[in-house]
Amino acid sequence: MKDGVVVCFARLPNLARTETRVNRWTAALLGLCDGTRTIAEIGASLPAPEREVNAVLGRLRRVGLVSA
Repeated sequence: MKDGVVVCFARLPNLARTETRVNRWTAALLGLCDGTRTIAEIGASLPAPEREVNAVLGRLRRVGLVSA
């Protein structure tokens, strides 16, 4: 699937459900967020500037897809 869509589902702390559509790069980033890597290790695994990785992680945290 060349131009597919990835939809991520999460349950927020207040038990509300949320869904977020992400691109392939963000899906790859989420795949690395399994609790075994530091943010620096995740950033080193992706072809993007560190500030971009941190910005995307911040947005994903705000929508409840990752936690600190």
